[in-house]
Amino acid sequence: MIPPVDASRNPLTKTHVPEFDGLRGIACLMVLLWHLVRLQIGHLSGWWGVVGLALSQAWSGVDLFFVLSGFLIIGSLLDRQHLPHQLQSFASARVFRLLPGYAALLAAFAAVRWFYSAHDQSNTIHSLLAGAYPGWVYACFGQSWVLGLSPQASGPTYGTPFLAVTWSLCAEMEYYVLAALVILYAPRNSRAAILVAMVLGAELFRAVMSTQASQLPLAVSVLPPARMDGFALGALAAFTIRSQTARDALRPVILPVWALLAVGFGFLTTLNSAPFGSFTSNFGYEWIDIFYAATLMLVALRSEQRHIRALGAGPLAWLGTISYSVYLCHQPVHALYTNLLGIPSAYLTLPEGLMYWLGDILAVLAVGLAGYLLVERPGIRLGARLRRAWRTDAMSASTFTAGPS
Repeated sequence: MIPPVDASRNPLTKTHVPEFDGLRGIACLMVLLWHLVRLQIGHLSGWWGVVGLALSQAWSGVDLFFVLSGFLIIGSLLDRQHLPHQLQSFASARVFRLLPGYAALLAAFAAVRWFYSAHDQSNTIHSLLAGAYPGWVYACFGQSWVLGLSPQASGPTYGTPFLAVTWSLCAEMEYYVLAALVILYAPRNSRAAILVAMVLGAELFRAVMSTQASQLPLAVSVLPPARMDGFALGALAAFTIRSQTARDALRPVILPVWALLAVGFGFLTTLNSAPFGSFTSNFGYEWIDIFYAATLMLVALRSEQRHIRALGAGPLAWLGTISYSVYLCHQPVHALYTNLLGIPSAYLTLPEGLMYWLGDILAVLAVGLAGYLLVERPGIRLGARLRRAWRTDAMSASTFTAGPS
């Protein structure tokens, strides 16, 4: 028998859900495992071959981030759409959370490039700095479009490792704008249809772009239309659990549905498909995103269960709290760490590989924590103060206009 939901633990009644921090931590951990473990394994044989196979879908941690964003952003807009200054509040929340860290990353890149061009005559880390786009591309969040539409006949490359991860931030910003337009301006009865069209459109877009894979190998991976189904599925999940009827119908079946999707995810893992393969980029992407959307709904609908509550405490929740800063810095820190110390690529299979990896991950977490404490958290607090000021002004204006004349 399924116990009744404790209202105090209902995610829909709380402004902050610790369990979702744990899911962010899982998404961040998957990205770290992909870049700092899976890509650091040389020849996939023996024990390391098993590890590499187990992590073959760890790259999809980015998709979990997209699904989470759709679920939380659309959910927040739905819950607050009746409040005054909603567009300003939404924009300030996103701007003050995302832009300080992004600006700090760009500033760090500029500083490192200037320092090494002036002082490093051996060009030790030249390869880490080469391949950057003009500044205006990063200023207008256009890097995912430039990256995805740039012919790369010799194979996929993300440009300078220092800024490679920012393609996903570009996609996120476009999804946020689309989310605001859908919730604040689209007719209520058309919102779900728009989100379903986004899911189907992403599938169609990937199918079309996969025919250009020889020249545009990253198009199905980094162009915003190719990944918008993750955001849209998360948004549809947010719509669904705000219906009491849907919650009552889904709560008894969500666990077996999730288990079935998990089996499919395991099947994709055994295929060991690369992110650029035709199977993964079409059917696989969709299955993975549906699995992650079901995971969110499982957490939201079964939040009273002990193993789900555990997501809201401990290392995963801590990693989720600082996940944005860690995500932004992990590739630059890894690139600087390995190049400055002369550590070869695919170092994990070396005798001293585990020692190299420990230093690598500790450096990433240390810089990510510093970025969160010094840049991201102050930005979040500043945005929150601004939104409180707007609400206070709106309440004052409402009281004044409603008062006696």
